[in-house]
Amino acid sequence: MFDPCVWAFSHYKPFVQVDETWLYRKYMQILLITIAQDGNRNLLPIAFAIVESGNVESWESFLTNLW
Repeated sequence: MFDPCVWAFSHYKPFVQVDETWLYRKYMQILLITIAQDGNRNLLPIAFAIVESGNVESWESFLTNLW
């Protein structure tokens, strides 16, 4: 499932975007996601995490484990 992303990782631009979005209905949590873009402008997911709240501790843990 992630093989295309792993293969394209060596071609991504050295810029990543980190974002969060709320999950609703059954899952009342927050999705943290990091994406990059390759030379063909395709989006590549790098990492994601589902956390209980978007507080400083959640972000710190996510970013620490990302790098």
